[in-house]
Amino acid sequence: MISTNGVESCGPAQGEMESRDQSQIVRVPVGRANAYIVISERQALLIDTGIRRNEQKIARALGDLGLSPSDIRLIILTHTHYDHCGSLKALKDLTGAKIAGGPGVGPRQQIEMV
Repeated sequence: MISTNGVESCGPAQGEMESRDQSQIVRVPVGRANAYIVISERQALLIDTGIRRNEQKIARALGDLGLSPSDIRLIILTHTHYDHCGSLKALKDLTGAKIAGGPGVGPRQQIEMV
């Protein structure tokens, strides 16, 4: 595990993505929860956003990885607890990414689904 400025990289992803030389999963601690940046071929997706006001921490993590917020194409929410989706609106505005979610994430939470 590689750690840089509180961001931990797991190195190349396991499973199907392993065949892509540049694929990587990076953990970003955001309070009690974690966000994850999945990077492949200069594109990225974000899993969870942490509590409110974590968007700058995630943007810094992207910068540390040589990425910009516009490189995030998709934000995936595992569920709608405040510590997993609190920075969703700010990160959607910052990235322009589409939003997808797991079970229980849908129109009631006013989340644009892919």
